[in-house]
Amino acid sequence: MGYALFTARKLSVSTRLNMCNANLACNTEKTYSLSNSIFVQQSKRDLELSTATQNAYSVYEKAVTDANSKYGSDTEKINAATSQAESVLQKALKEAELKQTQTNTQIQQLNQKQTLLDQERQRLQTQLNAYSNELSNVEKAEESAIKSATPKYVA
Repeated sequence: MGYALFTARKLSVSTRLNMCNANLACNTEKTYSLSNSIFVQQSKRDLELSTATQNAYSVYEKAVTDANSKYGSDTEKINAATSQAESVLQKALKEAELKQTQTNTQIQQLNQKQTLLDQERQRLQTQLNAYSNELSNVEKAEESAIKSATPKYVA
């Protein structure tokens, strides 16, 4: 009847093993979701930076073209308008860079969360291995106990 204790122990370890597997699956889902969020943030950041840069240069080129058309051969006024357009361009580029920096900070925070999830996954995998080994040992002990508890008939 000693094998009944091993059976109860096997059920207990199996329950812990299943819970660990469930937690690992949940962790994997969270990691996948977080990876998607990081990808979306990076794509959004790149698109916004590209669009802002393109718009800033378009405004600059239009201002220079308008200055050349408006002032003709008056280089002093053209240079002043070009200088003002460059100032506006630099301001727009700095704003785009600032927005990119803010997005990078958000991405860094998401990366830190992902690192924590990776550490949790490693911990869960270690537990899973330990429970699997323990279950294997309990099953072997149960099998041995069943063999020794089985009556032997001598002919």
